[in-house]
Amino acid sequence: MHVPRSFLEELIPARGRKMLFVHPPKCGGKFVERAFGKRARNCVSVRHPNLQGHLFWTEYRDRMRALGDSVDSYYTFSVMRNPFAWRVSFYEYVRKDTGGRHSGLPHLHALWSKMTFSDYLDWLEDPAAPTTVRFRPRAQVSDWFTNEEGIISVDYVLRQEVLAQDLSRLGHSFGIRLRIPDTPVNRSVSGDWRRYYSSGDVDKVAALHQRDIALFKYSFE
Repeated sequence: MHVPRSFLEELIPARGRKMLFVHPPKCGGKFVERAFGKRARNCVSVRHPNLQGHLFWTEYRDRMRALGDSVDSYYTFSVMRNPFAWRVSFYEYVRKDTGGRHSGLPHLHALWSKMTFSDYLDWLEDPAAPTTVRFRPRAQVSDWFTNEEGIISVDYVLRQEVLAQDLSRLGHSFGIRLRIPDTPVNRSVSGDWRRYYSSGDVDKVAALHQRDIALFKYSFE
């Protein structure tokens, strides 16, 4: 998307900084999209059928190359979230999504709606759990914005926990105009996500998200 740097560029859709949002699911994406406004709806990741969905940075790289484009021609950014909170949010989002109307995962809604959170974590460890672009059962959050060597490959990583502040810093760093929402958008979990966990559950998520925790120093506390 071309993000405006001035009021005049807001009036010309093809003007502004060329940016790409690498969007991990359940990491404040709706909040980010609202901050970028109508330009987000015109992003190549939304308009082109081969670039739609929650793609990894490596997938953008390869698919853009096949289309004669290059991810390196964009300023790229993504969002990180505490993996312990992220697992709860994704579980609740799909579990409450009747018929999979929003997630596009009706089979998982039917399955998870009968599971406790602990059951869901046990199920993730099953090698037969299906993997698609919409659902990657054993993915870490950082998989969306790292390369094959686990090195961060986007220009900027925001944190979901302080998303408004980090978006403000992003706007300042890139000299772009954003309209940051005053309140959260599309929240899946009310209350403290820690209440979902037993001590064994903490260990399971920590094992699944070793890189996330090492890179961003997250903890259950």
